[in-house]
Amino acid sequence: MGRVSADGPTDAEPGDGVEAAPVSAATVSASERVTQRRRRASIREDHVGDAARFSGEFSDLVRRAVPRMLRSPRELASAPLDNREGFLLAHIDGQTSVQALVDISGIPEDELLVLLQRFRRLGIISLT
Repeated sequence: MGRVSADGPTDAEPGDGVEAAPVSAATVSASERVTQRRRRASIREDHVGDAARFSGEFSDLVRRAVPRMLRSPRELASAPLDNREGFLLAHIDGQTSVQALVDISGIPEDELLVLLQRFRRLGIISLT
């Protein structure tokens, strides 16, 4: 059985000639593990940051593409969307090209492409 030192619990016994070493930090209490899990992002959240930026060649193809809705308005009500994303989705009608959406929305092209890619990952739109 270990003893407790000023540095915390140890595995060494008194008088065994072994210098006391603190127990590994890997032993984390159950309540600490639960707290760590609660800090994780929800599966419904989508965080990719700048990794979703398009290359120039790919974005040329996408500009001519036409986004089409795959979800109903009822399904979109529970999607993790902000006001700007909702505004953009309101303009997706299955006939308007990505380039026209840039012109209509006033959202900078690189940002709009990132939003469209996010919508694709969430299964909200397809690009044809």
